[in-house]
Amino acid sequence: MCIIRNRKAVSGSISAMFVVLIFLVAASSVFSYHLAEDRYNQLVNERGQSDWERYNERLLISSAMRLLTGALNASIQNVGAVAAHLVTLYVSAYDAGNSPQWQQQYSIDIWIGAGTVKYNFGQNSFTYTPITPGYINQPVSAVALNDASFTYVIKLVTERGNIATYIVPPPGQGGTQLPGVPIVPGTMRINLVNPNVETYWIRPYVDYSALDAQLAANNFWVRAKFVNTGNEPITIEKGSILFQICTAPANNKVLGFGGHIYSGPTTWNPGQEVTIVFKCNDYTWKNLGELQAMFDPGQNEVVWTGTAGFTSQRPTGYQVFYSGAAVVDGLLVYRTP
Repeated sequence: MCIIRNRKAVSGSISAMFVVLIFLVAASSVFSYHLAEDRYNQLVNERGQSDWERYNERLLISSAMRLLTGALNASIQNVGAVAAHLVTLYVSAYDAGNSPQWQQQYSIDIWIGAGTVKYNFGQNSFTYTPITPGYINQPVSAVALNDASFTYVIKLVTERGNIATYIVPPPGQGGTQLPGVPIVPGTMRINLVNPNVETYWIRPYVDYSALDAQLAANNFWVRAKFVNTGNEPITIEKGSILFQICTAPANNKVLGFGGHIYSGPTTWNPGQEVTIVFKCNDYTWKNLGELQAMFDPGQNEVVWTGTAGFTSQRPTGYQVFYSGAAVVDGLLVYRTP
């Protein structure tokens, strides 16, 4: 009887061990499944985040020019919602017949935060490493655009694979050089009362009826900050203008308004940031209330785009003028539902 009892005890212990082993295997399988599921979900989320960041990364080369020294000088705006990492620059040269002459690739390492601007790109503010197959190149402090008669195509590539492009044409007759005059993002403001009172300056978001009435009454001002990224002072003339334009979604009409410079500095030095005010009193629609036709049913906001053009007289020549243009923040017009 003792032997039988011992065998039952051993059999029970073995059964218990098998039950524990089966439990451990099942638990391990469940754990591995959830671990794989969590990893899959993590990969999906990372992919979704990566796609969102790539879609919301938006660069704008707001101005680019060839300086008299033969070097590139550009301004780069990050108008997207995420920081951008610039990793590659391509410069392609074309002659007067639009035939390609050469292309140079550079390795760069430049971060631009969302809503910020990098000025003097192409100058010694940054470093640029030429990429030549079979050679180890040393970094240079300037991007050379040696031939003034060439047209240059500038391409910037980000780490996420997005591209910004700008075409730098040859200078015009007389050797005049276009000044770089990009806006400081987010600085546009409007005023419907009195431009000399700071508290009346508000963000560029206005009801269509107020825009209609204030333009008709010649009581509408727009201001923004701009930077002279050129290599010589600009003497601002009263011919400088601001123009805001919109293609109405509801009827495909093109509407616009604008006006001349109201106040600002007479001399605008290289690298200087200035505030310029425009008085807007010209508009393309003829009847009060015509702005309401811009809106589709259920729509209550319409975005306009803007351009500021600066006409300047160079102190080195009689009646020698040049102009520069910069895209500015667009006005947002709304109506109350």
